[in-house]
Amino acid sequence: NFLSYSMAAQIVLKSMNSSIKVGEMKMQRGWAWKATTDLVNLKRSFRIGVIISPPWLFFSKSKNGNYIKDPKTGGKILKGYLMELINKLAENMNFEYELVFSKRYGEYNPESETWSGLTGLLIQRNVDMVVSDLSTTLEREEVIDFVTPNYYQSGYAIIFRTPVREQSLFKFMEVLKKEVWALYCRC
Repeated sequence: NFLSYSMAAQIVLKSMNSSIKVGEMKMQRGWAWKATTDLVNLKRSFRIGVIISPPWLFFSKSKNGNYIKDPKTGGKILKGYLMELINKLAENMNFEYELVFSKRYGEYNPESETWSGLTGLLIQRNVDMVVSDLSTTLEREEVIDFVTPNYYQSGYAIIFRTPVREQSLFKFMEVLKKEVWALYCRC
């Protein structure tokens, strides 16, 4: 008697608001990968937490002290190193963004076991990332990830929420790159 089996998996890219199928894998006599979406040209949108902190991020003012307004939107114009960084990242990485403002960096409240400010926005998934002059503390490092190279060079950081690791039947495959699996399955 000949025993036969096959397996299939869908690869889905999930965000807070949506999910998109980006590929599928099938196993009959080895794994076969088929992309269903061009990830390079996939347009993304992120909510970025920020805090006004001159000279890193501030509203532009005229010489008489009035805020300069954007003629297209009527909103105040943001300037500063971090605004330039956000715009350059969006341009180079092909994403749109919405800024979410906070007045506080974030403190932990042990009584309610919650975080306030930018840190709280990130943990509660109200923003996808924070771009700020937020300093690293032991408490913050336990709940959010800091982008290390930028932090050590300037003292300022881009941070992301600690990713939630999903359980998967194919978790064992993460040990090797997909190219290695492809070579293995062809042998």
